[in-house]
Amino acid sequence: MGRHGAASLGTGSRRTMKQALDAIALLLTNNTHDALSCPWGELPYQHTMAIRSALMEKYAPATANKMLAALRRVLKEAQRLGQMSAEDYAKTADIKRVKSSVLLKGRSLCADELGKLLNVCVGDKSIFGVRDAAMLMVLRIGLRRGEVVNLDLSDFDQYLQPCLPGCSGSSKSPSP
Repeated sequence: MGRHGAASLGTGSRRTMKQALDAIALLLTNNTHDALSCPWGELPYQHTMAIRSALMEKYAPATANKMLAALRRVLKEAQRLGQMSAEDYAKTADIKRVKSSVLLKGRSLCADELGKLLNVCVGDKSIFGVRDAAMLMVLRIGLRRGEVVNLDLSDFDQYLQPCLPGCSGSSKSPSP
């Protein structure tokens, strides 16, 4: 990356991106070029797709995506430096992210475990105890993260039950 936009990155990020680009350059050139000597501006679209496939096979999705981000950036810098046309850049840098199929880690809490956590929250007389108990209950009813962040006090009826987001009063059917 060196001359290709590295100035905007922190030291640790520069090192990480250089390692990613070194790996890609060695792959592309059969171990004859590193990141600084690789002719990035001459890279055709077909090669970027082959790079994506190779990275998918060799690395975890997060690592492959980091490496593809480094490749996109160095291609942008090559285009800015006049080493490739805007049209060639648009084709070559149009690389889709690698999708992850890894299941989220964790497990569901049984009723006994949830009860113990709630007891700890109730025992905490600070505002944090109330907050934590509320979050446990909200997350327990199965709301999505986006729904949780959009909750409002009016979504809760302390005498009945929590209302679903988008519901009014104690009605349980979502509003249009």
